[in-house]
Amino acid sequence: MHINVYVFFSLVPPQAVMIMDERGQKLKRLAGPYDEGAYLSLVCEAEGGNPAPIVTWWREGALLDDTYFRTSQGLVRNELVIMELKRSDFMVELTCKASNTNLTEPINASIRIDLNMKPLYVRITTSQKALKVGDSLRLDCETSGSRPAAKIVWWMDNKILQNEKQSFFTNRNVTYSSINLSPGVDDNGKVVICKAENPALPHSDMQDSWYLNIHFPPEVSLQFGANIKYSSIKEGNDVYLECVIKANPPVSELTWFFEGIPFYGNASAGIIISNQSLVLQRVRKEHRGKYRCLAANTEGQGQSLDLLLEVRYAPTCKSTQKSVYGVARNEVVNVTCEVESDPSDVTFRWALNNSIESVALHNFTSHGAYSVLTFTPKAMPEFGALLCWGRNVVGEQKEPCVVRIIPAENRGHTRKSK
Repeated sequence: MHINVYVFFSLVPPQAVMIMDERGQKLKRLAGPYDEGAYLSLVCEAEGGNPAPIVTWWREGALLDDTYFRTSQGLVRNELVIMELKRSDFMVELTCKASNTNLTEPINASIRIDLNMKPLYVRITTSQKALKVGDSLRLDCETSGSRPAAKIVWWMDNKILQNEKQSFFTNRNVTYSSINLSPGVDDNGKVVICKAENPALPHSDMQDSWYLNIHFPPEVSLQFGANIKYSSIKEGNDVYLECVIKANPPVSELTWFFEGIPFYGNASAGIIISNQSLVLQRVRKEHRGKYRCLAANTEGQGQSLDLLLEVRYAPTCKSTQKSVYGVARNEVVNVTCEVESDPSDVTFRWALNNSIESVALHNFTSHGAYSVLTFTPKAMPEFGALLCWGRNVVGEQKEPCVVRIIPAENRGHTRKSK
């Protein structure tokens, strides 16, 4: 006898599907916002169903993940992992489906991914151009692709520019900003930066730069070269003068002046002009005076103030003094010796030079660059040339002042006419 045993299974569809984030928080319709580039883990759990359901993830109708397992609580779970969220994931629909039979429709739950996104670009749209001092400048900048809308900030010289100079609006995910400037000479060469950043997304800033090219006439000053001590320039030193020029565009002409007259290089005379420098080799007292430089570019010209060059030099004999004295024997005469000197604090020495010998004289007084010798010729050998030398801190004069003492007999005798 055969006994037939029939076992009847009751098919029960899944009761519920739930989507959660990695912290176990239940999600409905929208997940996020998450940061662009972030890691994302989503969990789908199906409850109930006989037999146990198949749990799958779908992206816009395409199968994404069909790996699932049964938990100790009897739930069926599928964990979806996206290693790096991309811009293409923004508002994409992710659907979790649970199904255990072809006889009934699967149950499902869907969410969309919300993202904080970096700006795609930032661009200053004002064309690069040269400006003149006093020109007004409007810079326009735009950025797009940021969500939420990017914040635009203007910078110059590592400082944020004042907000009252800025306008700002957003249209169709493009954010625009404009700023008005009146740059001056000191702004030449500086960089204006338009920086866009998503305030909800750290390290998302992008920037574009605009270089200030301000044209202006030369600003000129004249100074001694490095290591030149103005107060200690002596005859024989090399002197460097530097014409300091601030100009844009660069200067096309540079002229030197000495005592108001154009001054040119002369290498054989030790006067060398190179670029913006003037070199006076082995300077002499003839080089003392006022120097000036003038520079010109396409915007105009500028000149320095006068720079006074003072050269300290050893004494030299003053050409205007008396050089011959007629003196009788035993007559007392005061002979003067005056020199040109810088500094004028001079010490003197005197000597009598005749056909026989040279004799040092000591009966004199001195004051500054002036000396007076009291002299009395008593015999013919004491007539001749009186020599006078001056000395200051620079040195002793090379050639002495020469005063000739000649006999003047019978002075006061008047010859009678026949």
